[in-house]
Amino acid sequence: MTTFKTFIMNRLTDHGMWPKDAETIFERVKDHEINQSITQRWNDQVDEYPKVMSETLWMGAKSIALEWIDENQPEAFYRPLFE
Repeated sequence: MTTFKTFIMNRLTDHGMWPKDAETIFERVKDHEINQSITQRWNDQVDEYPKVMSETLWMGAKSIALEWIDENQPEAFYRPLFE
């Protein structure tokens, strides 16, 4: 089973990020004010919720990842995958 945390981490690394950088992004995603409503749900199973929830989280995570990439690794080969 996949938790919301694992879902986001897998998507980040599947889009080319190193696991260490993906963890940094996940912490930003988790702490972002827009995700405060799911603070207690990061370890819940994704398949227990409507798919729109995980996809909406992913859209926000992509945006946060793109900000981080532009600040820290603007020439990253995987940058276009986050646009």
